[in-house]
Formats: sequence, C-alpha cells, structure tokens
Amino acid sequence: SGGRGRGGGRGRGRGRGRNSPAAAQNQQTKKPTKSIKNQMRDVQRMLSKAKNMPQKLREEKEQELKDLEKAQKENLHAEKERKYAKKYHRVKFFERIKVTRKMEKISRIKEDERTEREKEQLKTLERDLEYVLHFPKHRKYVSLFNDDEDDEDAKTHKNRRRERFR
Repeated sequence: SGGRGRGGGRGRGRGRGRNSPAAAQNQQTKKPTKSIKNQMRDVQRMLSKAKNMPQKLREEKEQELKDLEKAQKENLHAEKERKYAKKYHRVKFFERIKVTRKMEKISRIKEDERTEREKEQLKTLERDLEYVLHFPKHRKYVSLFNDDEDDEDAKTHKNRRRERFR
C-alpha cells in the first residue's frame, strides 16, 4: 500500500464511490428529466386530443408550448455556438498569436521613428485582432490568413469580410 493509509489510495473514504449504497439510493430517487422536444410533443398531444378542455387551461398550455419552443430555439443557438467555439478555437488562437506578434514587432519601434506604412499596418492589425476576438460565435469562422491569396479576388473578399465585422 506504500504509505497511503487504510484505503489503499482509492478515494477519500467509504461509501462515496459509484458502487456505494449511498450512490445507488441517489440514482433511484432522481427522476430523469424530459427533453424539451418531448415536453413539446406531450403538450401538443394534450392540446390536440382534449377537445373539451377548459379555456383557461388551454391558454396556459399554449403559452407553455410557446415558452418551450423559445427554449428549444435558445438551446439550438447555444449548441451551435459551442460547436463552432470548439471547432475554430485552434484557428482563432493561432491567428490571434500571429496578429499580436506582428503588432509587438511594430510597437517595439519608437512612435516617432515609425513610417506611415508601419502606422497604417498597426491600425489594420488592431482591426484584425478585433475581428479574431469578436467574431460572431454562431457563424463559421473565416480565417484572415489564407495561403491561397495569390489573386486579387481573394484579397478583396478578405477585405470585405473584415469590413463586415467592424
């Protein structure tokens, strides 16, 4: 056991693991929650089958259905944001690093010694950093630094993209 105490280094005591009686009791008492989709279906069925339902109850159920639809829409939006955040985290990270390094390189030059081109480049890099940091989370991220920018059409497309998210 190597100086780990009585438990052999597996947890902090007795009865707290997955297979303990306390954990089994908690699983039995906890009811599984219905998904929003199932709740919506239940309310829709109730509304369609109960023809002689009191008006007040019908209005409550219709309002509940509207609230569930709104919650489902919000869940889908949040799920989409999580998906894109996970998918584009790496790309955005590297682009942020590239932009900040270029900015640091220019900012090492004293302000009075900077050329007009460097000042303009610093402004565009600041805008690019804003683009990377504040790109809408619910949209597919479009990279700033593509390798296929040999033609003028791709450059103008990239500039239009930058302008759109300012």
